[in-house]
Amino acid sequence: MDNKTKFLLPEPTFDGRKSLRSVADALEKLRELDGLQGTGNIECNILGIQLPDGRVSGLVSVIGPRQEDGRRWIIRMPSASKFSAMSTTKMRQTFDIGLLNGAIGDRDGNVILHNGKHVHGVNLIPALVRYDFDSTQHAIVWHALKFLGKLDECWRSVDDRLLPGIKRLDYSKIGNIKVRRRKQLLYDVSKHVDGASVSMIDKTLSAAGMRGSRF
Repeated sequence: MDNKTKFLLPEPTFDGRKSLRSVADALEKLRELDGLQGTGNIECNILGIQLPDGRVSGLVSVIGPRQEDGRRWIIRMPSASKFSAMSTTKMRQTFDIGLLNGAIGDRDGNVILHNGKHVHGVNLIPALVRYDFDSTQHAIVWHALKFLGKLDECWRSVDDRLLPGIKRLDYSKIGNIKVRRRKQLLYDVSKHVDGASVSMIDKTLSAAGMRGSRF
């Protein structure tokens, strides 16, 4: 990441974390973006994270079919630990979010879960996750890890099969990092992220789980 560069994903992405709640919502957004005009499956991706309090949640994305230019639209959804869906017997059930990882869907919202179960009407049950950062906050954490020499420990592939080459910060590992000379780190990061004050950087790193001395 170059100096003064925003934190970007290589695939076209829509951030629906505050506005979308279901696979049907994601499909409607893909239609608006012409993201369904391609070949291949519609797939769900869950990046599991363990929160500092021990809870497990997932960063949820719905990925459209591959476009003519080879790219796939990624619809970012609210973080969730569970989701509900209608079974083939018309009963709404609640499932752990992990069953949605690698799930395959069609344009009508029918989904085959990781365990092979067929469902439809998939609705996320959002979980409050402190790591739903915007691009500036992600950039703050990215630069801090780089300065600390810890980036390789926390920068991992989302899914080598579905999204080869795309990486994302693994916040489950950041809580293990201890920061020394925090004041110097805040100053260094502020020189590389546009619009980020020292106070904002300090709050972001604390929310990400980085702990340590201020000096």
